[in-house]
Amino acid sequence: MLANVSGLMFGGVMEASGSCMETPEASKAWFAVRTRSRAEKVASLQIQAYGIEEFLPLYQTRRQWFDRVKLVSLPLFSGYLFCRCDRQNLVKVSSASAVANIVGFGHMQATVPECEIQAIKQLVMSGLSASPCPFIREGTTVRIRRGPLQDVRGRLLRIKNQFRIVISIEMLSRSVSVEVGPEMVEAI
Repeated sequence: MLANVSGLMFGGVMEASGSCMETPEASKAWFAVRTRSRAEKVASLQIQAYGIEEFLPLYQTRRQWFDRVKLVSLPLFSGYLFCRCDRQNLVKVSSASAVANIVGFGHMQATVPECEIQAIKQLVMSGLSASPCPFIREGTTVRIRRGPLQDVRGRLLRIKNQFRIVISIEMLSRSVSVEVGPEMVEAI
């Protein structure tokens, strides 16, 4: 969330504050990488080629062409991927041709809290149907009590008699949602 930036400095990198409270690892942190238009997968391969850990969360969706329907993989956060590295390797990441920039505030690259990345990884690995949704600043914060997303926290949203939990990357003001049964969540 842009308005909620802490003034704490960690090795010259500013950390965006959010709902996760933890101290970043001294040598490596997660950063959000803005890619060139529709170049998320190319940027992912380029960052991997540098030997840097990256994470490009994808979801499956059906796309209709005039002659066929095809299942395609698209980024959950259009225009973004994440990389985990130390400050010195951000220069390598920035030099990749498919990378537009490292997300930050002013001239400082901002870190993404580890717990937000872990929640998105758990969502992707769960096999549940997820999709991008509008970022939600207000709403009840909930925790999933059981199932493949047990202990994941997010905001509860109701759309046409369906309950969805919204998991957000605060710094990017982007969110993804997944359908859950109301019996699976509890308010925090």
